[in-house]
Amino acid sequence: PDLLSQIPQDINILELPADQKESLKKLLLVGGEIANSVIKKLAEQPINDIEEFVKLLEEIKLSTINSLVTHVTSRINFINMFETVIHKDESYERRGTGSVHNLLKANMWIIDRNFSTLNDDETLKKIIAEQWGKEVNPIDEADTRPDFLCMTDPLSEKRGYRRLVVIEIKRPSVKIKFSHMEQVMKYKTVLQKYSRKQIDEYTCYLVGREIDPVLSANDYSKSGFIYKTYTDFISEARDFYKEYLKIVENEALAL
Repeated sequence: PDLLSQIPQDINILELPADQKESLKKLLLVGGEIANSVIKKLAEQPINDIEEFVKLLEEIKLSTINSLVTHVTSRINFINMFETVIHKDESYERRGTGSVHNLLKANMWIIDRNFSTLNDDETLKKIIAEQWGKEVNPIDEADTRPDFLCMTDPLSEKRGYRRLVVIEIKRPSVKIKFSHMEQVMKYKTVLQKYSRKQIDEYTCYLVGREIDPVLSANDYSKSGFIYKTYTDFISEARDFYKEYLKIVENEALAL
């Protein structure tokens, strides 16, 4: 329905010849981005010849596939580069584009494809003032700085559901323990206090090279706390994009 609503007003689907209706049906099954591109082309120039219509579809599909291959390959290359960076303790300094912090800031998709950064390395006091226009009580110790505050899939917000994610990253020399969990959960408590009903859910991510076995022996996800190693999310991202690339390349071979 969302896709159909984007079809320009000057195209009357009901008056199309039967063979063109069938091709349009196939087009809509191909995928949103490709279909939208073709619909825009249809608006620019009337196409009466069904063979021309099908040819146009195939050309745009190939162009889209080539763009996807380039995009996915660049992400796999970034994953490989990032994997080498995380083992260098000096990479955790916030200065420079090559630091772990700044690489994650620009590529939050590597942790989760639905995350986008709202704030990074800013005090809770500043975040609360910017996001909700409130002044923080000094007793809340809001001068601490979470590494990242992220929002999730914008579509969920459009549906009236807003979830924020607090992410804290640790150097490879630091083993993640309960004290680190308490730290990030304090961030959550302060943010909840001032956002109140404006945010439906907070999730806290703690990321490091190694997790204390005492901590990893339990699952705290129902409490809104998730711990991950760098290896965890790097492996997940690599597997996803390699599989994605395989699918896209198979589509190209089928043309």
